[in-house]
Amino acid sequence: MERQEIPIRFADLRRLAGTVPAHIVERVGEQLPAFDTRIEDDWGCTGDDLVELLEEFSKIFRVDVENFDFTGLIRPEGLDPVVAIWFFPLVAYFLVGWLLKTLVGLLSWPFDSQVANRLWQRPVPAFWRPADATAQPKPLNIGDFVASAAVGQFVRREQVYFRLVR
Repeated sequence: MERQEIPIRFADLRRLAGTVPAHIVERVGEQLPAFDTRIEDDWGCTGDDLVELLEEFSKIFRVDVENFDFTGLIRPEGLDPVVAIWFFPLVAYFLVGWLLKTLVGLLSWPFDSQVANRLWQRPVPAFWRPADATAQPKPLNIGDFVASAAVGQFVRREQVYFRLVR
């Protein structure tokens, strides 16, 4: 993917790098961030709160958010129904797996302690396929907001680079 070049004066970029994080800190109520501070993961601003933050941000900094696809970037608030349904069965599965692993390890330890130790070190196997980490979008961070304020439309920081002009 080719990154978009954004010509910008250094003074304007420095002003945005100060005012955008300060605005978000004021709105979210956390301490001053780094540019890679994740809005949801580090500050816990999710769901409707994040949508309200984006709407307010777009009005104050005149950033168009209409054409940006936020699918997968904003998690819903509350408990995910899938997690709620599967929580107790998964806990039971791992508890039984851990107990069996421990019991078999204890029974085999007098005969071969190395086998027992290897068994105890192995995790309880998951019966689902692990999620592909590359398929997950990176979470929104302060740098995305600063880059978006400079461009005038919501963009990910990785999609642009700034060329300083006079």
